[in-house]
Amino acid sequence: MRTVRLGAVAIAAAIAAAATMTVGAPPASASYLYPQAVSNGTGNPNGCWDWWGYTGAGYAQRGAPQMATIMAMVHAIGG
Repeated sequence: MRTVRLGAVAIAAAIAAAATMTVGAPPASASYLYPQAVSNGTGNPNGCWDWWGYTGAGYAQRGAPQMATIMAMVHAIGG
């Protein structure tokens, strides 16, 4: 088992390789998005994805900062 530390230090290609998320997928059949969270030194010192609410009480809602950013990325690549 390989462990990959998520956050600002991680490289998306390394995460994908370690998790084997794209193994066997034809390159032209799908788009892959590997977002990274950045350490802010206070509420998120390790650069983790917000799964406990450091961005606010509605962190898991559609309009939350990280959710809105992901949707903007999806729309930018044609989704």
